[in-house]
Amino acid sequence: MKNQCVRASGGSLVGSAELKTIWEVEAVSGYDCVKGWKSPGSLIAIRTLSGTGNMVLEGMGKIEADGSSLVFVEENKLKRYFCFGEVWNFWWFEFNMYGSLPFPLHKVMRLPQLQEEDSADLAECQSFLVSASSVKRILASSVFCTMFYRWLSLWDGEIRKTPYQNEIDAVIAEMHKRLDGFSLSEMARIAGLGERRFRQIFIQRTGCSPKKYHDRLRLQTGDIWLRQGVCNVGEAAESLGFSSLFHFSRAFKMYHGYAPSRAAAEGPNRNDNR
Repeated sequence: MKNQCVRASGGSLVGSAELKTIWEVEAVSGYDCVKGWKSPGSLIAIRTLSGTGNMVLEGMGKIEADGSSLVFVEENKLKRYFCFGEVWNFWWFEFNMYGSLPFPLHKVMRLPQLQEEDSADLAECQSFLVSASSVKRILASSVFCTMFYRWLSLWDGEIRKTPYQNEIDAVIAEMHKRLDGFSLSEMARIAGLGERRFRQIFIQRTGCSPKKYHDRLRLQTGDIWLRQGVCNVGEAAESLGFSSLFHFSRAFKMYHGYAPSRAAAEGPNRNDNR
């Protein structure tokens, strides 16, 4: 018989990521990209394998990533990135993060060279991300989380707890409980801040506004419910606090790129003759 318990010595809450794009780049001298698009709220992780690259950030100057390093930047602040020298080999991940950021932004973190498991994880992410299966796409995001948390564990720097982190985490935890409606004033009250100050700090900690964060959470939950057969589209709209089925369907399609009826049709009660 074995009866062994391992208990966390501190907090172990994991923020979830939604992986959107992966680029595997082997750049040479002359590689120079000036960004002409913006995805507000998105983050970029750039894992440099070899060579040197420079990133120019709006209002923040230049970041130089060389050797084996990792840097996280806000997508909408990245204006230009280019190869500095003969080569710049890197992996680029665009994603959304839900929860307090577990990594520093705009800071180059020196890391050991890649291991075999990193390349295997990248290949899995690439394969799962393009899958027609929503479960596999979610798995791609999960594998990506494993990758960057492993890299963070190998970094010898310190991730300092920022002011109001506990307060923002408490609001996010409450958001998960109150999917049917949660006003900005109630959020600010839980955080013990004025509405304007709360909104400002929330954006600094999560990369998006409280409303946008809560809306994303509701729409993600709706997709899960429909695919699991928990409810139908109308019930999901009502339970998630949307004023009408029309508003839910429109918001759902704008966020996911497909109608909620499609998610329901791909659920466990579908008529699958394959």
